Amino acid sequence: MVSDATAHHADYVGQDRWVVDYLPGRQLTREQARAAMRIAVAPDRFEVDAWAATLGMTAAEVARCEQSVLPVNGSAVAR
Repeated sequence: MVSDATAHHADYVGQDRWVVDYLPGRQLTREQARAAMRIAVAPDRFEVDAWAATLGMTAAEVARCEQSVLPVNGSAVAR
């Protein structure tokens, strides 16, 4: 999954599992990957709390993860 609005991305890894570049080490369902991408695209929307809950996280936890990874040329690089 990609978006023109963010450099973050989600990659399908098989067996209905996805990985999102700013959530390393986590394998997500498609629904969770979409929620993570929605947060990356629109972090100021009121729905962020609900999207984060889909990931089993708070909005603040997701924001910390997203800010700790800097996308460079489609790859995540830890800050």
